[in-house]
Order: sequence, then structure tokens, then C-alpha cells
Amino acid sequence: MSASGFRSLLKKERLTLGAIYLTDLADVLRAAGLKVEEVAGWQTRARSSGGYNRVHGICVHHTASGPSSDGWPSVNYGTFHAPGKPIANLWLDRAGTWWVSAGGAANTQGTGGPYLDIPKDAANSRTLAIEIQNNGIGEAYPAAQQLSLLHGLAVLWNNYSGRFNWGNDWRRLYSHFEWTNAHPDTYGRKCDPTGPSMWSNNPVNRQGCNYASRWWMDQLRASVAKHAGELVSPPKPPVVPPPSTLPPDSLRAGVPLPTLKVGSSGDEVRKLIDVLKFWKWYPAQFANDVNNGQYGERTQTGTKTMQAALKVNAHGVYDNASALAYSNFLDVIHGTVPPPVQPPVAIGMFFIQPGDTYWKISAVAYGTGSKYQQVQAANGNATLSPGSRAKVPGIKGVDTDVKLGEGPYSIIKRCGVAATSDNIETFYEWNGGSSRVLRPGDAVFVVSP
Repeated sequence: MSASGFRSLLKKERLTLGAIYLTDLADVLRAAGLKVEEVAGWQTRARSSGGYNRVHGICVHHTASGPSSDGWPSVNYGTFHAPGKPIANLWLDRAGTWWVSAGGAANTQGTGGPYLDIPKDAANSRTLAIEIQNNGIGEAYPAAQQLSLLHGLAVLWNNYSGRFNWGNDWRRLYSHFEWTNAHPDTYGRKCDPTGPSMWSNNPVNRQGCNYASRWWMDQLRASVAKHAGELVSPPKPPVVPPPSTLPPDSLRAGVPLPTLKVGSSGDEVRKLIDVLKFWKWYPAQFANDVNNGQYGERTQTGTKTMQAALKVNAHGVYDNASALAYSNFLDVIHGTVPPPVQPPVAIGMFFIQPGDTYWKISAVAYGTGSKYQQVQAANGNATLSPGSRAKVPGIKGVDTDVKLGEGPYSIIKRCGVAATSDNIETFYEWNGGSSRVLRPGDAVFVVSP
């Protein structure tokens, strides 16, 4: 929007300067274990209307910016250089780090509405705005970013819903497209957030920017509401069956997994059917069917039963939310007989990608590239070969192989390390990035905290 456009929008709002600044934003997120970066001066930064008179809800957006501007470059532009600066209160980068940019009202909603008790074109001065860094044209959201968003939204809701009298009206957590679609004049003006995530399996409306699916906001609201409730009153663990009925290791699920749905086929579907049959979630009348690895109506029905038992959205698509819930369930089950943890070693193993240098490995391992000669010496000054691994002295961790069905989340927990968003991101840094496909038998290294 042009500068004159923003001035026109300000006139429409006709607001007096708000006095409320959310100066505890960084503390709220950091206290919940999330990684936070503070942009200098954020506590008093706001659009020209100032702070809030009252915060009416939380709106989520995507930045429509590519990976090259991830983190600070995108935050810097939106905070200091964009025509409508500051664009948002909070930014969430691909690694799951929260950047706190403004404590007062920001300029990201634009025209739209009315929505609930927010008047037409007046959301900027009434809503806490979050920009999620993503290109908006089909880029998948990394697991670390999704988990951080889920946790962060639940924490923000628990801290501000009572303060601003939101009650239990979860519609106050809404998307940019819900705001613009609330009025015929602005219908379809915005479509964010879009892109593959655990909330993008919308069976009703998959319209979006450049054919990238819009998020299913009811699903997002349900998952955040569930997590917010768990933070207040942790759920009781499921009943643990006797050891004789524990599932074999081949039935353990990892996160992330491919999304499986009607029409999918192959080994992952075959494994899912085995899981459904083992826990008697598969339709009983078909329990003795031959497992052909085809995701049909019977598998869909069994998946819905599984999701209901694990208390996630029972839509019949085996997605990341389902995999995470099942993995957590198995952590409780297997907790009766903890798996052996390999003792940490004092030398790390770094998976080499094209373009990697000893300087980069040193920067990842030690926080500075200046120690590259130590890494170089440990590897006999050899030329780095993509696909191989480099020794990194002085780094404690567990060198292990990927087991059948495991993903980063379950590998980290098996090695005795908490599966936080920071530790998952560290795993990716050491083992070839989030785009690397991990197969059983692959060697990986888990850094010990």
C-alpha cells in the first residue's frame, strides 16, 4: 500500500492515540521456552495511532518473502523501511525464532472487515499482528517453525485472552484472508497464510495465492486451543498397557512424516495400516484383510478413529499433527521401559552439503568461523566431499543410525535430548538441513545440550 493509502486508512479509523503497549511480549514468549530476538526500541514502537485502546485478537499472516531474506533482513525491512512501518508486532522465522518488533499497534491488516467487534478497516489499531516468514507460493513451513507457532500462539492466548476479555471465542485468532473476506469490497484481497503445513489440509476451500492452499483456520484454532489448555492443565497420560502388548519398534512414528490420505500408497501407508490394526483402530470387520499399502476408505476410517483417540482433529488425513500426537503417545507407552541411551562422545560428526567449508562448520559448531583450522586438522586437511561427514573436535553428542520410521523429533528424544524447536533446528544444521530425506541406517549426529 502506498504512503497516501495509509494516510487515507488512518483517516477512516478516526482513533485517538492508544495508551496500551504490550511491553511484556518478549518476556511472555521467552518464559515459555521459545527463542526470542528483540528489535531495539520495540517497547514504544507503533504506527501513528500509537498503542492500543484494547487488543481485540491475534491475526496471522505470511510475509511473501523468500528464504534469502529469512530472519533479520525481512524483520529489518518491515520494521524500519516499509511504507507502512512497523508492519507487525511479531515475526516468526523459519528456524522458529520469534522477533519482537513493536509493542503498539502495527500496519499489517489494511482494508477489510468488519470482523466480530472490529469495525471496517480498523483492525490495524486493534489486533496483535504476526508475520510468519514464508514465500507464500507453495513453500513448506519447516517443522521447527510450525511447532514454535503452535506453542507461541497458545502462550499468547493464555496471557492476553483474560487481560482483554476474549473469553473462549477462538474466532479472535484469525487469518488475514478472514479479515479481508469479511466485506464484499475487499473479498479475495488477501489469502495468507498459505502453504503446506499441519493446518493446510482444508477439504472445503483450497483456494489461495498461486494455487498454494490456504490454511484451514478452524483446524489451527482447534490445535492451539488444545495446546493452550494443556499448558494450563496438562493432560493425564493414556493408560499404559502391560509390557507384553507394547508395539514393536517398527510401529514407532517419527515427525515429520509425509501427509497420507485417500489415494496414497506405498511403504508408509503399509506401516500406518499396521499401526491402526495393532491398536485396534482399523475397522474390526476388516482386521484380517491383507495389507496392500493402499490408503482407501477403510484406512481413512481407521485414521479418524486414531485421531479421535489421540484427541486431534479427526479429519481422516494422517498429517504432521497426527504423527506428533502418536509419537507423544508412544513416548508414554515406551516410558515403562526406557530405551538405552548411547553415551555422548566428544567429537561431533557434521554432514557436508554442497558449498560447505571448514569455516562454515566451525561457525555452526563453535559460534565462530575462526576455529576452522581445528576442524581442518581433525580431518587431515582433506577436501570436503558433499554427502560425507566431517569430524568436529570438542563437541559432545550422540552418533547414531536412523531407525525404521524415525524422524528428527523421535531421533532426538531417543538420544536423551529434549525435542525443542531449538534442538530440532540444531539437528537440521548438523545433518544436512530440513530438506534431507532420512532413511533407515543413515548416520546422524545429535548434539548434547
